[in-house]
Amino acid sequence: MATLADSFLADFESSGEEESEQENEENEGDEVVFEEPEVNEDDDVNDIDDIDDLDAQIDDVDEIDQIAEGNENATTGINAITSLLSDNKLTSHITTIDDLLGLTEAEDELMGENKDGEEAIPQQKALMDNSVEYDLIVTSNELAGVIDNEIATIHKFVRDVYATKLQELEQLVPNPLDYAACVKIIGNETDISLVEADLINVVPQTTILTISVTATTTTGKPLPEDELQKCFDGCDAIIELEKHKSKIYAFVESRMSLIAPNTSTLIGPEIAARLMAIAGGLTELSKIPSCNLQVLGARRTQLQGLARTSHAFHMGLLASTHLMMTVPGDLRQKCLKVLAAKCTLCLRADSFKEQKEGTLGEKFFQEIVKKIEKWQEPPAA
Repeated sequence: MATLADSFLADFESSGEEESEQENEENEGDEVVFEEPEVNEDDDVNDIDDIDDLDAQIDDVDEIDQIAEGNENATTGINAITSLLSDNKLTSHITTIDDLLGLTEAEDELMGENKDGEEAIPQQKALMDNSVEYDLIVTSNELAGVIDNEIATIHKFVRDVYATKLQELEQLVPNPLDYAACVKIIGNETDISLVEADLINVVPQTTILTISVTATTTTGKPLPEDELQKCFDGCDAIIELEKHKSKIYAFVESRMSLIAPNTSTLIGPEIAARLMAIAGGLTELSKIPSCNLQVLGARRTQLQGLARTSHAFHMGLLASTHLMMTVPGDLRQKCLKVLAAKCTLCLRADSFKEQKEGTLGEKFFQEIVKKIEKWQEPPAA
């Protein structure tokens, strides 16, 4: 006699057999059809084209790698610090200045041959008043500021690299141009006496003596060849940029009598050109107050020995004028304040194109001379 459990088990087995029979019937009804691939004669041509495209892509990748490698080489060393020397704007500007300076020299010779100078001077003024040349002067002032910033950047790069060899040199020779010349002369040399004859043309004898003593006590080590070459490249860049800046100063100086006649009459065209280059133009220079003008262009002075103070304290480029050179030492600071105040007035008059003949500058010059004479008079009895 069948139990309840046996009947349940029989029902479960019968249901499983029915499901398997249904699956088999469905599989038999579905016929699997294998389609043969169609053979196309254009497939071979397409495959060849794909291979050619792949080769072209590989060539492009190789060219990109070469360009990237070239850019990597171009951005190492001094090329990563400065690109001004290879700038087309600076190169073309210096070329134009060279041409104009040569033209000015020819005009000066012509004026020397002409005793009266009545014909040469108007031609020169006509040339200088050209708006194109005025724009060139403005660009010169801008580039002079850019060159100064670039020299400071390269100077820092060279100092950081050469600090491994002689870190104390940057304190002994603060001027970038002199520092670059000293680095090129010294190099990896440990005995400074061997290069003393070359250093004497760059820095004073007292500085050479200090460098010699410092080199014997320094903890620096010789630089590897690649690092030393980076220093030399930076020094060459500083020297080249200084040459460009000197040409720009010479060009602006030759035109100062027409750009700022009153200022040139008062302090001289050379000092006026250098002040204008530092400030970035005549308008910018005229906005500087006299208290700041008297220290504009001041250079850091490295004191030697037991010196603790400098004789040129709180003095800039104005202290280098011919007028200041004739003033006694105890009156220099007093005279400099008066000169800076008068120079500010001349700059503002030149900025507004007033007194184009330079009469205001001549008037102020005579006033300062009389003041200096008055200061030196003995007191009344």
